[in-house]
Amino acid sequence: MDFCRPFPGDYALRILDLTEEASRRLRHSRTPSGPLAIGATESTAGVRLPPLLTRFHRRYPGVEMSLITDSSMELTEKVRNGTLDCALVAGPVNRPDLECIPLLEEELVLVHLHSQLNPSGLRTFLVFGSGCTYRARLESWLRHTGTLPFRLMEFGTFEAILGCARAGMGTGVLTRSATEHWLRDGDLHLHPLPDPFARVPTVLLRRRDPYPSPALEAFAEMAEAFLSGKTSAV
Repeated sequence: MDFCRPFPGDYALRILDLTEEASRRLRHSRTPSGPLAIGATESTAGVRLPPLLTRFHRRYPGVEMSLITDSSMELTEKVRNGTLDCALVAGPVNRPDLECIPLLEEELVLVHLHSQLNPSGLRTFLVFGSGCTYRARLESWLRHTGTLPFRLMEFGTFEAILGCARAGMGTGVLTRSATEHWLRDGDLHLHPLPDPFARVPTVLLRRRDPYPSPALEAFAEMAEAFLSGKTSAV
């Protein structure tokens, strides 16, 4: 008996592998089209994505985009398990099974009703839910400065955080870009967090795949070029 000869099952598996590889190569050669599931944090979806998605839709009308917002932690897991094709999240993200493409850097600010801010006197903070990187940065800063105890009030949208900050319920924690986009005639005041807590990178995550879909490949390339400032929205 020739023990080195492959079993029939081995041939079948090899044929399936070759078929899948050929299918991926064929998809890669086509014009971007079909479904593309994108995830983003609430702040990124509200401010950074609209001009990018508009540009992408005009260039590739055959791509059927869908957008889901969630915390960076939840979005990362949805990319890993295949629920999303890609996601724009707060970094850094170190996962061996994911490709992480740097896009831009956000600045975190404290959003307060008054122009004068005494950090030692702050006790109530308006934040997104658990899994939010911005919230984690805030908590690290509060512990670093010894601001204890403190209270966190969770909200699902940055509009809700801004509204409650306007009502004097507490101090919001958001990105400068999102806050400035929604400010009303200087009714709230922005106070930057100190370094190294203030700077948070935004990255695009996707699974490591030697043959990504044409739609995903095109979106990743456009997101990197547009959000990094290498090209305009025109």
